[in-house]
Amino acid sequence: GGIRQEVGMEDLDGGGGEVREMEAEVRALRQEVHKARFLYHRGKTKEAKQVFENQRETKTRETQEDLDAALMETVTTTTAATTEVQVMPGSVLDRIERAWCRLQELEVGGEALVRLKRQARRLRGEGYCVLGALERALVGDTKRAAECFVMAAESAEDNLEVLRESGAALRSFPTRCHIAARMHIRALDLDPKDDCSRRELACSLNDLGTFLKANGPGCVTEDCARACLEAVDSCLGGTKAATDAGAIRLDSSGGLKRDSIGVGKPAAGDSSPLYERVYHAALATSDSYAPVWYNLGVLAGERLEHQRAESCYRRCLELDPRHAECLCNLGALLRRNGDAEGAVSLFERSLSASPNHHMIRANLAAALCDLGARAKQEG
Repeated sequence: GGIRQEVGMEDLDGGGGEVREMEAEVRALRQEVHKARFLYHRGKTKEAKQVFENQRETKTRETQEDLDAALMETVTTTTAATTEVQVMPGSVLDRIERAWCRLQELEVGGEALVRLKRQARRLRGEGYCVLGALERALVGDTKRAAECFVMAAESAEDNLEVLRESGAALRSFPTRCHIAARMHIRALDLDPKDDCSRRELACSLNDLGTFLKANGPGCVTEDCARACLEAVDSCLGGTKAATDAGAIRLDSSGGLKRDSIGVGKPAAGDSSPLYERVYHAALATSDSYAPVWYNLGVLAGERLEHQRAESCYRRCLELDPRHAECLCNLGALLRRNGDAEGAVSLFERSLSASPNHHMIRANLAAALCDLGARAKQEG
């Protein structure tokens, strides 16, 4: 996720002094961002914040007054127009913004300047990603953190690591899960073979489907969800993996089948709700993501499609044997079918995974009563 390519000195085209100076500043800022990120990922959030809020002055050839003027003229028409994020004066991110503004003013520098601007843009994205993580961890300001993560993805749209990390963070804000999905779609576009991006996208789509289901028709993210489905179709549509796994659906018995219908487009006569299509898109993206199998099992159970629900639950447990809710739901299905011994076994496993879950305890007690009643009848 870091910036690796250095600016060459052979193509400075007359602006070498300024470009070299800015290149040194970007390199120094990159080191500080990476240091703060390193500390954050090792749980040293306070130390990371201290690094990130360093008050060191920028060392460019311009005076501080010139940079202040450039900041007022440029930042207010670019970054402030898309976000309300305010950065601490003198902090690493403040210095990145100042460097970014200065680079936009430079016109002479050739390919070296173009590369440096691209590097600074990526660094800007990394900086906002770190700031968002620190705001959420230390300050608890979720609104500001979300804005930072959005800015991170906008600034680093070709940085796979920042897209994945920002999307995963935004997923924790239910009303932003469609934005998280778009970030992970973009990440998968950059590297279609990246399993981590594929799994992150499946997770974001699963959460988006759950949000849509909970909030009902007409919720604010419906149009965004449809746009996500179109993007998923486009992202997966050109690969063999999409043909093999992208159109995964469940047949009437709960088994898997594959067809040529796009994951986000309903088949002719298909009246399935939008959230169900989003769940199927998650499954198409990664059929080894256990929570989406659980949600499809819940959906089938709500429709009294018990065989299909059982198949989904069993697939979920193959992938995540300690999924407490899935163990409990499958136990309830077995008890309904008269298999009290199997139900007790599943409830006990479920209780082991989630000891304080009152519903699991109630189900286990009921299944044990069934066993007791049967034993009494049998003498």
